[in-house]
Amino acid sequence: MARKKPTPQRDEVIQEARERFELAKEVWGPIYDRCREDMRFSDPTDPRQWPEEAKRERQNSPGGPRPCLTFDQTSQFVRQVINTARRNKPALNFMPVDDKSDVRLADVLKGLAKQTEYSSRAEVAYITALDQATRGGIGWFRLCLKDMEGSEVEGQKCAEIKRVVDFETVWVDPNFTEPDGSDMGWGFVEEVIPRD
Repeated sequence: MARKKPTPQRDEVIQEARERFELAKEVWGPIYDRCREDMRFSDPTDPRQWPEEAKRERQNSPGGPRPCLTFDQTSQFVRQVINTARRNKPALNFMPVDDKSDVRLADVLKGLAKQTEYSSRAEVAYITALDQATRGGIGWFRLCLKDMEGSEVEGQKCAEIKRVVDFETVWVDPNFTEPDGSDMGWGFVEEVIPRD
């Protein structure tokens, strides 16, 4: 199969994407480093609360090795947040906001959102993002469009909520100003794709 020849317009798009990606890495890199430290510190299976340098120093102390005791004080608070979210499950909601809004349309949209959440197993995505946000400060989940299986209309799409296992695979526009990031202009999600 012959490769498509790059066009000037395509080259501009690729160049702009590369510049944006570098900007995102430059701005988010130090923040992600701190998040990674926090995630290691609060890891419930192996809390790594001692810096490597301090562990080495204690291991090689003149009077013999000294222990590096770890008392996990963070897991209880993380579990408290996660368990509260499990009891009060987060969910998409549509509410008519004024007297011109259509209540029936809001109910239909609410039903579609519930179906999307159910078929996507969205609770797993929400809890994964919340766990990472609670332990490290940043957590993501994605709302994607996929081809609808068995649809009579060609190219019809449906929504799917997907979890992001590693927060460091998401690089977004660092110039947003809204607290929820709703004014982000662009973003990248890295995925490892088999060569096959």
